[in-house]
Amino acid sequence: MLARFEHWYQEDIERLYRFIRARVRDTATAEELTAVVCERALALLPRYDPARGSLRAWVFGIARNVLRHHYRAESRAPQTVALDEWQPEGHARPVEAAIQRQERLRLLFDLIDSLPPLDQELIALRYGSGLSNPEIADVTGLTVNHVAVRLHRAREKLKQAAAEVTLDRH
Repeated sequence: MLARFEHWYQEDIERLYRFIRARVRDTATAEELTAVVCERALALLPRYDPARGSLRAWVFGIARNVLRHHYRAESRAPQTVALDEWQPEGHARPVEAAIQRQERLRLLFDLIDSLPPLDQELIALRYGSGLSNPEIADVTGLTVNHVAVRLHRAREKLKQAAAEVTLDRH
């Protein structure tokens, strides 16, 4: 079983980190929570039952629980992105372009934060960790169709809200 976990780790640790990073939007916290998820998964590994689902879904389920516990313990909603976050390292850009990009990212994260919690989670699983709709369904226990519909509606809400903000600025 440990070899299976090691294989999962090699294949999916980056996806797990990106999912958590998309939810907390703070590098240090994302790294810490990713480590907590891996510790819990290793501790609970003897209880993993392959007949009930993939190892990926099982670990992402642990991640969802760790995030819920984190938010309860912190008594706060997901944070917005810091100004220095999400910048590719080593890229020298004109100041104006960097500021505009940061403003767009902050707006996007604010819009995502306005969605219902399940939609926020689905967006993070799809675009943060790059999971497919069937993989998201496996992780969340929703049907593939329900995932697709919720993601579509969430994207439409984001487009509409972004258009309204753009109109308000002009």
